[in-house]
Amino acid sequence: MHWLVFLLPSATARCTSIVVGRSATGEGGPLTSHTVDCFDCDFRLSKVPRKTTTSATRPVYRYRAQYPRFLGKGKGKTYEDATKYYGWTENDGDFAAIGEIPETVEWTYGYVDGTYGVINEAGLAIGESTCAAELIARPVSEEGGSALLDIRELSLIAMERCATAACAVETMGTLAEVYGYYGADASHVEAGEALTVVDREDAWVFHVLADDTGTSAVWAARRVAHDEIAVVANQFVIGDVPA
Repeated sequence: MHWLVFLLPSATARCTSIVVGRSATGEGGPLTSHTVDCFDCDFRLSKVPRKTTTSATRPVYRYRAQYPRFLGKGKGKTYEDATKYYGWTENDGDFAAIGEIPETVEWTYGYVDGTYGVINEAGLAIGESTCAAELIARPVSEEGGSALLDIRELSLIAMERCATAACAVETMGTLAEVYGYYGADASHVEAGEALTVVDREDAWVFHVLADDTGTSAVWAARRVAHDEIAVVANQFVIGDVPA
């Protein structure tokens, strides 16, 4: 089966993600790519080094796309160097953690951080496309909000902890269920997300949105067959999930 999705966007800022199974690439391995089509995003890349974890918890930060998307330590020299240009104080203001989750690994992979997690040293790579959804949740940092995780933080956690696409989708889906998922803003247009996830062998499509309580998430993932290509253009494409 091959998936092909056409979408006529209502605005020009739209991200499209493509994922190709390993037999369909002609190169012996799967691939994914996406367009970060954004009016005002921070497009810098930061190399985040491999780290030995020293805390029982991992801080979680509020979603932010604009420059600077993050200021602080622990996510590479790019972000640390930028702190000298701003009145930055650790754990204060817009770049303070909004919560935390248990740290479950003794060390984390090094990876490239962009608007979302890009690729880690194990060969795990991610593409992204925002999808409209009916259910909306808001972050714990807002009054009345109960959700802790957005798609950027989920992708970074997957980069840190996973060597395979299967691990990544399971990790992101489980964490979104337990701690709640919220979109980039309070609109239906930004309420859902799709990630295309590949490792050295396999390719997956991952979907996530808030649940009807605003405290958890609904998610689905499907492996792309080795001879398939999937395209996500701001619309969920998983129509059924085999038992």
